[in-house]
Amino acid sequence: FMLLQARGRRYKNVATACEAADRAKKTIVVVGSDSAITGSAHVVPLRHVSEPELRWLYERSDGVLALAHEDFGLTPVEGHAFGKPTLALRRGGYLDSVIEGLNGSFIEDLSIDSVAKALEEFDPNAFDTQSIIDSSQRFSPETFANNIIRMVSGLVKAEHLS
Repeated sequence: FMLLQARGRRYKNVATACEAADRAKKTIVVVGSDSAITGSAHVVPLRHVSEPELRWLYERSDGVLALAHEDFGLTPVEGHAFGKPTLALRRGGYLDSVIEGLNGSFIEDLSIDSVAKALEEFDPNAFDTQSIIDSSQRFSPETFANNIIRMVSGLVKAEHLS
């Protein structure tokens, strides 16, 4: 199954994902969205999950489905930390976290046909798990802290030189 983590906001495009999953006959698990998603053999709605349950879902998924237009979009990065590739809309913050062919693939538009075709063609086995995990390290807390320290050190040095 593909994991779609999205609050029940229209811009998250959950309805499109559900309809495309039905058309492609691919199972998606939708976490955090409206529990009104029903009537599909290919969509498993889970309104609330605990942190351990979410980790379990990431570990057992084939990958992450991300169809919103996000400024950053944390779900693909979380999936990458588990070695899971992302199938994402080629927009917004996903352009910073998803690297075509390394840790995911892109969907060009939000038409149901495009999303269904992408779901049908997505092969999670075409990605190297360790390379995906390695790609997530640029968003790790350690990398963030090191970058902040480097930036502050540079500012302090520049201040002393002036």
